[in-house]
Amino acid sequence: MRRYSRLVRCGLIAAVFASGLTDAQEWKPQRNVEIVVTTSPGGSNDVTARALERISTFRKLVSSSITVVNKPGGGGDIAYAYVNQRPRDGHTLDVVSTSAVNVHGHVAAKKIRLLGVAAPQRFGGALADVPTWKEHGFDVAYGSWRAIMGPQGFSPAQVAYWENTLRKVTETAEWKDDLETNYWASYVLTGPQLRKAMDKEYADMKVVLSEIGLAK
Repeated sequence: MRRYSRLVRCGLIAAVFASGLTDAQEWKPQRNVEIVVTTSPGGSNDVTARALERISTFRKLVSSSITVVNKPGGGGDIAYAYVNQRPRDGHTLDVVSTSAVNVHGHVAAKKIRLLGVAAPQRFGGALADVPTWKEHGFDVAYGSWRAIMGPQGFSPAQVAYWENTLRKVTETAEWKDDLETNYWASYVLTGPQLRKAMDKEYADMKVVLSEIGLAK
């Protein structure tokens, strides 16, 4: 609950509040761009950040260099604080999420056995034999999501630039390959649509946390 409020205060989340902005060419990065990750290298957030960096560079979607910066610890607070301390000039982004990619290697190596996945349908690859919770009789379908955010104060042109650039990344063949490799699904939301989705998830989480006494 507390982290959700912090994310909203940070401002841009994958161009969350970019309603109707079209002229992204008014602004472009003029120096190195940092994509900040809340976890150590190797986790799902890091994989997402490095995919964005690799594809954006390979496809020349961003003219400047891009660096992935890992700031683990504090349940994400260290990374969020770092982002908010950076200049509000469009050159710092942040990635937040979790994913099935964190466990597929252990499943493939038969080190762990998954009882179910909270997805609407089964995954492929190493997780192909893992049933969904709906198959077990539980009406549960819940997926993690990834958000790209920056410090509060990005200009409309900066928001529009990153919105267009990130959308182009998701349209590439390389990104689609990463979707399959990492058990991701492509579902891009920006502007009011993303804000509405976050508000709904916040409300849903509050109901559950209130029932178990972790929120009021």
